[in-house]
Amino acid sequence: MDSSLLPADLDQVHLPAVLGFAATLLVSGLLMGLSVAVSLRAVQGARLRRVLPLLVVPAVFLLLVSTFAVHMHSSLGGWPASLGDHGFPAPLIVHGEVAYFLFGALLLGLLFNLPAGLVVCSLVPRLRSALQPLALHAGASLVALLLLQLAPEPFLDWWWD
Repeated sequence: MDSSLLPADLDQVHLPAVLGFAATLLVSGLLMGLSVAVSLRAVQGARLRRVLPLLVVPAVFLLLVSTFAVHMHSSLGGWPASLGDHGFPAPLIVHGEVAYFLFGALLLGLLFNLPAGLVVCSLVPRLRSALQPLALHAGASLVALLLLQLAPEPFLDWWWD
């Protein structure tokens, strides 16, 4: 292995960031897989029972971000004047970190887990029945991420920075 590819100082390797990314990706895959598995196990005739599990995670994300925006505005008496969470009360910081984690899980699920799931389900004949629920879950996640853009502009400025 070429040693020039390795960082000169091991302090440059941010293991917590790598572990956080891996944990978020794992949680995302588990949530996506669980949603599809519950949907496939539902009674064949009950369409709502098949669709509802696929919508839970995106709906929880929207609810979490919406309540976070309300929580932020009410706790701070308006929108934050600066970036970051300096001066935020502890419950607001926790609320924000949970919202960011679920945001990351949805985004990483769409970018990494969905393509992998589509390939596996396409190649394994026994899993082909999961293609439609997987696509519905992905569509609901994408819609949830797009609906985030309807939040007030001062909140979005803070969120994206």
